[in-house]
Amino acid sequence: RAADRLYADHRLARKIGFPIDKIQELKDGIADTCAQFIEKAYDSEPTLTYNVMISHSSTNIKIQFADYGKFIQTAANNIFTVAKRKMDEFEHKQHPKGGNVISMTKSA
Repeated sequence: RAADRLYADHRLARKIGFPIDKIQELKDGIADTCAQFIEKAYDSEPTLTYNVMISHSSTNIKIQFADYGKFIQTAANNIFTVAKRKMDEFEHKQHPKGGNVISMTKSA
């Protein structure tokens, strides 16, 4: 669940030493990405699942999302705008098996 993911990232970000404003940006980016997956890839069906992997170093957190829903066309639309603005790095590509892969990084 997105709420569980946000809580886990908040604890990890605090442990790494993120200031509160960067923690909020991290949470906003994750929430935007989760919402876009549900709305665009899964036609607003919140019971379908996607995968989230979190890795970190001593100075940053990297979050990767993968799903097998519809590929989200971002070229013509303003999709993932919050995540793109709040994260230091953001990459969206098509999953090799269909769907989406998103990688995003936030530094402390």
